This record gives sequence, C-alpha cells and structure tokens, in this order.
Amino acid sequence: MSSSATQATATQKLLDHIRRTPPSGDAPRSSAPLRLPPAPRRSLFGKERTIVGVEVGNGWISLAQRRAGNAPLLEAVRTVRIPDGMDWDTPGCADRVREALNGFLPDGGRESEIWVRLPDGQDELRHYRIPKVSLKDRDAVAKMTASREKAFDEAETLFDYRVEGEVLDKGVPRLPVTAMIANKNAVARLKRALAPAGIEPAGITSANIYPQNLFASGWLACPWDHFAFADIGEDSTRIEMFSGSTIALSRTIKTGLRSLVSALQETHHPAPSPAAPAAPSAPASVSMPTHLPLDAFDEFGSQPPAQAPVSSFAPDTDAFPLLLQPEAAQRDIPLQQPRLPLLDAAPAYDVPDESLSYEEGLRLLCDDTHRTAEEEEALLLRLSQPLGRLARQLERTADHFRNAMGMPNIQGVIVFAPGGCLPLALRKFEAILGLPCHPLRFDGQTTPGGMTDLEQALSGGTDTGLTQAIGLCLSSPRYTPNAIMTYKDQQLRERQMRITFLSFGVTTVALMLLLAFCGKLYMGYLDGRKAKAALEERIASWQTLYTPDQLRENLAATQKLQTQARRLAKRRTAAALMAELSAITPDAIHLTGMRVTFNDVKPGKPDARPAQRGNARAQQGPEESAVAIVTGTVTGDMLQRESRLAEFLSHLEHSPMVLSLLVEKQQTDADILSFVATLRLV
Repeated sequence: MSSSATQATATQKLLDHIRRTPPSGDAPRSSAPLRLPPAPRRSLFGKERTIVGVEVGNGWISLAQRRAGNAPLLEAVRTVRIPDGMDWDTPGCADRVREALNGFLPDGGRESEIWVRLPDGQDELRHYRIPKVSLKDRDAVAKMTASREKAFDEAETLFDYRVEGEVLDKGVPRLPVTAMIANKNAVARLKRALAPAGIEPAGITSANIYPQNLFASGWLACPWDHFAFADIGEDSTRIEMFSGSTIALSRTIKTGLRSLVSALQETHHPAPSPAAPAAPSAPASVSMPTHLPLDAFDEFGSQPPAQAPVSSFAPDTDAFPLLLQPEAAQRDIPLQQPRLPLLDAAPAYDVPDESLSYEEGLRLLCDDTHRTAEEEEALLLRLSQPLGRLARQLERTADHFRNAMGMPNIQGVIVFAPGGCLPLALRKFEAILGLPCHPLRFDGQTTPGGMTDLEQALSGGTDTGLTQAIGLCLSSPRYTPNAIMTYKDQQLRERQMRITFLSFGVTTVALMLLLAFCGKLYMGYLDGRKAKAALEERIASWQTLYTPDQLRENLAATQKLQTQARRLAKRRTAAALMAELSAITPDAIHLTGMRVTFNDVKPGKPDARPAQRGNARAQQGPEESAVAIVTGTVTGDMLQRESRLAEFLSHLEHSPMVLSLLVEKQQTDADILSFVATLRLV
C-alpha cells in the first residue's frame, strides 16, 4: 500500500463517482460476481470468539468482523465516512472509531479481538528461509538471518516472526519465515491514539500482511500451488510470490496508478483549434514528451541501475537489484516518437482542449462501460510502457523466484487495484507472461448478512480500505506477526500457561487422590454399617437367656456364695496352713510360732492395699485372704543351715496356698539360725 493511501485524494473521489455509475448490461465486468457459500455450523460449546479488523484512511473507517475457527467466517462488514485526511494522528479519530465500533457491534468490540495496522512506512515485512534447526535455536537463527539480510536497530525497532511448514529448497529442508520489523515509536503512538477511546488492540501488524492473511487463514482458496499477487497502488505496486498460502518473496516497485495516468497524459494530443486546422494530408500523431522514463530502455535490452527503495522505513540498500523503480530518474533519449492513434473523436469521452488531468486519466482507466474494442486497443497501446514495465517486473520476479530460490514456475497472477482498474492490466499481463491473470475476488465464506454488507461496501468504492480491514480480521497469532505480542511474549505466555496447567494438573491429581481416599473411607463406613446391621440382625435372632433382672439376681447370688466361701475359708485357713507347713518342713527346721491375720475383702472387689514386696505371681489372679507370720529355727551343720532354709522357703513359696513370701528377719548364733517369714495366703 502507498503512503498516500491515508489521505483523501481526487482519485478516491473519482472512483466513488465511477462506482455509482450503473454499468451497462452487455459491458464486461472486471470481476466475477460474489457467491454465497454455505455457512458452517456453530460450535456446540457456546459462542465462538470474534476478531475485528479496523482500517482508518482514505476518508473511511472500514470494519470487518469474522468468527474464529478452523474455517473463518466473515460475519459483518461496514464502512463509515470520516473527514478527508483524517488518520490515527488526527485529534478525534479514536472517538470516530469508538462510535463506529459501537454501531458495528452490540458490545462495541469490548469482547472481541481488535486488530489494526501500522501507518505506511513504519514497518518492513520480510520473507526468507532459514535452516531447519531446533526450537531453542530457531529464534536466534531467524533474527540473525533478518539482520544479515538488512541490518536494523534493535533499540528503535520491534522484531517478530512466524514460521510456516517445512519446504524443500533445492532438496534441502528449510523453514519459511515471515518477519516484521516495526518502529517502536509508531507502535507506541498508535496505542496512545487508541487509548482515549478505551480500545486496547489485540494485535498491531503490517499493512502488507493482508494478502497472506487472505490465503493463510483459508478464507480464500489458493487458485494455484505457486502464483503471484500484484497489488497496484496509487504510487507503487507490491508483488508477492506465493508458495501455497504463504509469501515466499515480496518486492515493491515504484509504478502505480499515477504512472498509468502519466502515460496517458504524455501521449495525449488535444483536438486541433478551429482557427488553425490541421492539414488533411498530415498523418495523425501524438505529441511525446522530451524525456521518457528510464524503463523505456527495456524495450532495447538496456539494464538501468537499481534505485532507492520506496518505503521510508527501509534502509537505502536493495537486496534485489533486479527489480527496478524507474520513476526516480529520467534521461534524454533520441528515439523515434511512436505514432499512436487518437482518442479525441471517441464519443464516450469528453476530452478537453487542455492537457489531460489526473482525474480524467483515471476515468479513462476505470470507466470501461461504454468503451469499444477499438478504443480498448488504442488505450492499451498508450499504456503499453507502464503496463509492460509492471509485466516485466512480474516476469523478472518470477524468474528470481524460480532460478534463485529453486521454486517451480508460477501458474498464474492475481491482480488487485482500487477502483477496478484491472481489465487493461490483466490483458497486458496475460499477453506478456502467457499466464492466466485474475482479479482479486472476495468470495470467501460469508454469512448472508455479511455478504450483503460486503456487496454494499464494494459498491461504495471503498475496496482498498475494505481489503485491509478483511485482511486484519483474518489475522492469527499462528501466521501473522504482531507488534504487541511478539514471539518472545508468546513464549513467555506459553511458559506461564504451562506453569498454570501444571499447577492445575497437580491440584487436580491431588484432589482426585483425596476424593479417592474419602471415597474409600466412605465405602469402609458403609461396609461397617452393613456389618453392624448384620450383627444386630443375628443378635436379634438369638434366644434371650437372661433378662437384666435375672442377671442382677444371679450376680447377687454369686456374691453371696462368695461371701460364704470366704467365711468357710477363714475357718479352715489356719488348719490348712498348718497341714501344709507340716508336709513341707524338713527335720532340721523347727517352727516356733505362727500368727494368721484375715483380710475383710468384699466379694467382687479387688484388694485396695498396695502389694507387698516379693515375688508376685501375677498382677491378676487369686485374691489375698490372709497374712501369716511364721517363726522358726534351723539347726544342724552351720555350713548347711542357709541351704536348708532356702530349700524350705522355696517349697513354701511354691505352695498353692501362698501368694508371696518375704523373710523379714534372720539371726544367726553359734548353734541355730532363726528366721521370721511373712506369708500372703490365697
């Protein structure tokens, strides 16, 4: 797109007038009628995301909305008139855009992704190929390759790139790259211009990306595997070489609509004055300028020098010197002036006596509704130089695409120009290139309402801005460079998303494990309740042997019997102890005394007295009923007294009547050994 695209010119006014002129029924049309494709089904999971492209310039605000998805669907298109010359830097432009968005979308675009483009000359779009490297090295290789191709200042520019699918370059696998080098200040100014209207764009991209978006998004089907796209602007023409749906080569030449009109002006011969009529025998001729464009040398095989690039943002060097920009220089050439037919007598055009104006030249180019075949041929002959220049640049670019890049021959050309200035260019290109040439057709998938909006917008003469708006709404982070969300920002966002997803996954797994554990506990609880119910059912089925009253009565009777047994035991304890002592006492030991003390222990209750020191048989067992103190002496050999006493005490301790035994006192004299033993009796 040219730098004058953002300004209101007489060109656009004339094109508006031409488009409002109803075409003749038998006149050939420059493009095929729009067709209505079937609308795809909506998502089953709710409303799909929408993307809106906003283009400001040429006295119009162009808006396009599409539904995101695998098959982009254009849903609505609208153009809003604004004052001539208004652009993003004009005060009040953001308010006009906000008003247009409020009238275009129910929510004013607040729930949609909004894409805008940088002003002309504030970015540079490059297409090149890099070796097939790993993902971690791809960023450095892509940036280094772009810098080697044409250096740029990283402090003042933003670099972003996108990589398409792998291709074979002379048998070597390589990766096609679309890179954008954008002016940081321009991006900041554009964001500041949108801020007063509360617009935070999702993407800011290049104005020259729209052809690739049209095909890479799938909205327009690629007519051939390899083809050229010629965008004829007012002051320049941009040539894109497509391989599939991506641009492999892009060049800009300084030949546009003004060059075509200049050719008409240079070959114009005004009507003769009545006071001085031309001699009838003199042949008709057209006055030619003293200087012709340098590209006229191409007719004779001469090679002109390379010129400066068109873009004010681009460096002064040109990496593709084969492509010419001939309008920058002129030379005197002693050529025989060609004799061209006159169009003064043509009834369809009212040519003034003065020199042909720019607006009238555009009308000759665009208004073909009443043009005869002879007039068409004559006009084509007058435009042979600029059209031939464009065709040769197309041919040379195609040769470079084939020979230098190792790509196949292109199979056709798509041409786009504002105002429908296409039939002459298409005929010239087909004649020189020998390839089919078609105009750009807006025949992508569109809703019925979007189709109506598109037809109305195209009939209003806003196809230039509309094409940009459609291209912007077809943007995607996958194939469209973005000055707001560069590859570094995307990588950071992806890392954050991976961390978020990882955290979410860990949390989800923990919750699932917790739920599984809780479920297991609950199942155990249910199993316990089931087992308890089964036991209760079994217990309920058993026969009741004793009632609580009966058990209490039996307990009372048992305690009574125990009391009686203890009473009887008291009476027999001393006699039983004496009998036990008599049985186990040896001859050498003489018992001198015995005293028995009975305990008052209630039946069913343990003895509350602390246990005495000794060898207790068990913490739980027979209860203590009495304490016996036995005194005695040991006679005999002095060396055997201790052993005889120990043997006696051992037998006594193992007696069933003795719970424990404790020797409290021993006294030794010359003849006897005295002892005192305390016995705890059962």
